[in-house]
Amino acid sequence: MIRALRLLRVLVAERPDLGRSLSDVVTELEQLPGSTASQASRLPDPEPERVRRWLAGLSVGVGVGSGPLRMFSVRWDSPRAATYRTLDEALADQSLRVGEISDGGSVPTLEVENRSNQRVFIMAGEQLVGAKQNRVVNASFMVDAHARMPFPVSCVEQGRWAYRSRNFASAGTSSHASLRYLMNRHAYEGYHRHGSPTSDQGAVWDAVHRVALKTGTSSPTGALHDVYSTAGDRLEAMSNEIAADPHACGAVFACGGRIVGLDLFDQPATLGKLWPKLVRAYAMDALGHEAESPVTRDQVVTWIDGFSRCAVDSFRSPGIGTDVRFMGRRVIGAMLVVDETPVHVEAFYDEA
Repeated sequence: MIRALRLLRVLVAERPDLGRSLSDVVTELEQLPGSTASQASRLPDPEPERVRRWLAGLSVGVGVGSGPLRMFSVRWDSPRAATYRTLDEALADQSLRVGEISDGGSVPTLEVENRSNQRVFIMAGEQLVGAKQNRVVNASFMVDAHARMPFPVSCVEQGRWAYRSRNFASAGTSSHASLRYLMNRHAYEGYHRHGSPTSDQGAVWDAVHRVALKTGTSSPTGALHDVYSTAGDRLEAMSNEIAADPHACGAVFACGGRIVGLDLFDQPATLGKLWPKLVRAYAMDALGHEAESPVTRDQVVTWIDGFSRCAVDSFRSPGIGTDVRFMGRRVIGAMLVVDETPVHVEAFYDEA
């Protein structure tokens, strides 16, 4: 049902000439019992045309990088820049605490406590290590000042369920793009089914197992963190060939001759802070690929041009703001909007 609704929503967005009749069908289907859960989590689309205008206002730079990993810087006219700190900044001075939801713990849920006067931005895919088992964040969200709240995560360490520390630390890494793409799709379905960006834990473990096999990693607990440690030198060598554009807010990455994904922020400073995590994560996807015919700037521009024709769906974010989900032909993505500011956009090339 959810996949069929997604395809219908894409068709409505791409074919306004079809009129309101098909749009009304989509609305009626979504209101059927069992078609969506937790309607309270669903929000009216925040002016979809405005979201599409934001996505249409992107300019793409020339491609850089050699071998299987290539990057295109992206600039845009973001309406404004928000004020916040990143996860690593807040963890470093201990103004942010991330721990298990209870002494017994819960695999899909952690608790975050912000003890500072500033908001903290946590990006989808960021990895946390420690406590009872390592996790990755399912969706981008913003933690308000002096807030304490649960948030949804996925386990990336299958063979451990015992305290290694009371609180989590930053792994300095983010999930590789193929895992983030998977979790993005799960999160959209999770919002519809449960009112929260949940994941398919079994599929996440399968993705971690596949990347471990690709890198030849042997981990006693099946930990994604061990994969990054094993492949560290190869990731660094590939990452060092690509630097962030200090004037860009984001980047499109291509691996092995195909577009993989986009990460875009409200300001260049955030891209700079999260760049080491992002470039190493995309390098993980590029491992094992040959230097095939490189993706061209025209191909990237064509892909991004399709964003302005996407269907738009909005949900209450786990933190403050709105989690906007967009989907179209060859793209699925998410946009965290806080106080009318698009703080983070993640988009992935979608073959589905």
